[in-house]
Amino acid sequence: MAAIQSVGAGQTGEKVLASFPVPYKGVIRNSSEIEQPKDSLYVGENLHFFQGELRQRPSWNLARNSTIAAPPTTAPVTGIFSTHRASSRDQYLLVGGVANVHVLTDSAWLQVVTWGATRAQFRQVRYAEIAIGTPLLTYVVICNGVDTPQVLTVPATGGVFAVATAMVANASGAVPLWRDVCNTSDRIVGITDTEVSWTANLSIAGPAATSVKGLTETPDLCIAIQPLSTLNVGVWKERSFWIGVFAGGSEATSFRWRLLKWVEGPASPAALTRDSKGNWFWMTKTGRLVMMEAEGYQISYPGDGIWPITRDQMSLNITEYGTIHAVYRPFYDEVWFFYGAVTA
Repeated sequence: MAAIQSVGAGQTGEKVLASFPVPYKGVIRNSSEIEQPKDSLYVGENLHFFQGELRQRPSWNLARNSTIAAPPTTAPVTGIFSTHRASSRDQYLLVGGVANVHVLTDSAWLQVVTWGATRAQFRQVRYAEIAIGTPLLTYVVICNGVDTPQVLTVPATGGVFAVATAMVANASGAVPLWRDVCNTSDRIVGITDTEVSWTANLSIAGPAATSVKGLTETPDLCIAIQPLSTLNVGVWKERSFWIGVFAGGSEATSFRWRLLKWVEGPASPAALTRDSKGNWFWMTKTGRLVMMEAEGYQISYPGDGIWPITRDQMSLNITEYGTIHAVYRPFYDEVWFFYGAVTA
């Protein structure tokens, strides 16, 4: 049958047509061309084995199958998250858009957050959950870097959600406008453009970020934050990577912060993902792919073969590169990156 046609990163302007006999022996490169079996391929950089069939890898502009019906969240969608009810297997889907956030309850979509106005698409909606208290409840912190972070309480029983409440101000009366957030060391930890802040206090009204550390020793801005193991935390900035090591003691000094590496950071919080071994992968705003090992934090660049192509396609305008996102697919042990190419 005819192969799917699309223009991919490795075949600009081309259309590829091919057919393959069944069964096939796959891609074989350890023999000369004249020794190749008839039902095999010699060159297959842009091919993907997928559930018993051979197809071209999909490109950013290739629409496949059908479109999934969207929730009522104001498009475009800028952040999706799955949360669960404490002490149960019940799960709920949260979908954030440029103006609001909805949760899929037991029966319908419910709007739980309304932002102050329609925000830019690169203002991605980010989430972190923590289960604490008596009775044990799950709280989801929702932020977008512009508006006051909101706290959604997952009900202990049933599917009746209340609208999220604004995060409580800290002791100085300020509310950090977190652009990304995570849970580590039983704390909610978030970043603004220049600071990281955390709290061990959480109530139905929301967390009060009482401890702040300005990462101004390097002038680049904060981009993403993720937990490292169960105690430490990593902060990816524009050109550097910081680590916060949990040390205990007073809450204000519970993390010890240090610059670990000089490396170009992810283009957006969602441009960063982790595989099943704990290795980190991200795409920079210039289209380069970076891998950081879980053990030792060694840096490598697995996509440099196609980097000149992605670099030429991308813009240094944050409205374009700020929407990049990465997804790890565990069934195939692959990391997929999605970005929009700039049109002439």
